[in-house]
Amino acid sequence: MDTYTTSRKKYEESRKIRQEKIEKGEIQKHIIIAGVPRTGKTTACMKLSNSNKYQHLCMDAIISAFEEVYPRIRNYNIYHES
Repeated sequence: MDTYTTSRKKYEESRKIRQEKIEKGEIQKHIIIAGVPRTGKTTACMKLSNSNKYQHLCMDAIISAFEEVYPRIRNYNIYHES
């Protein structure tokens, strides 16, 4: 098989799998909570994740990880007050 045929076959297989998940109601759902600092967003998210078995993803942790990998980011103060 050539590259195009192989790629097309993989695409069709993944499309079929996605369609089956949609038909079975296995669609992933996301909740995004945003707001001004110090209003209890993290607390609310933690309570939701604990009571409903959701996965909680905190942007502060992601930003901190990026700052560790790319220390130059810290100088831009995009997410922190000056």
